Amino acid sequence: MNSKLVATLVAVSALILGFGESWAGSGQTVARAVSKAVSRQFAPKSVKGTGPKDFKAIYARDRRIDRITPAKPSPRDRIVERYTTMKQAQHERKYGIAKNVHMTSGVHRGRPYSAEAARKRFGIAGPVEARETIRIPKGHPTRSNKVQGGDRGVGETTSPKALPKKAVLAVKPIQSSKSSASSVGRQRPMDFHNSSSTPPSSGNSRLTN
Repeated sequence: MNSKLVATLVAVSALILGFGESWAGSGQTVARAVSKAVSRQFAPKSVKGTGPKDFKAIYARDRRIDRITPAKPSPRDRIVERYTTMKQAQHERKYGIAKNVHMTSGVHRGRPYSAEAARKRFGIAGPVEARETIRIPKGHPTRSNKVQGGDRGVGETTSPKALPKKAVLAVKPIQSSKSSASSVGRQRPMDFHNSSSTPPSSGNSRLTN
């Protein structure tokens, strides 16, 4: 399946979803099929390492997936998480979550992930020092995909619209990785995207990953 065909399927899905409630079931089925096709089209065939070149390729693929995945209003309030540096977590608690930033698909139950476990599960290139708990309000546009470069089948959430600072419910430090993680490489899901004092509403394009 090439990218043009994927784009066509996305457009058809959007049209079906627009026909009304009588088409809602079929529209959702097609949307799910499109999401799976997108993930298959761009999923890495193999990831042999975690060096800068590997992350750069995976990051580029992840960006393409986000661009062609249609956003849909969240049907309800959702609680998700985000793994990042403590500095970035504090910045986001003060200014909010920028658009296109990657978050988890839900809340992890049970023993919290260590920094190393979080990096492996979500394919994070940089250091992990904090876990944010975030509320996505009902109606907020979201995209659901699978993480690239992390554990197979793990979901992630992004949004083309920034979230206000009140969406960040909590910031907690987490256990350090066994080995120090380098910040070299892509700025991936739950990784830091901007460490300046510029709020997300400024339109700074580097706030997107």
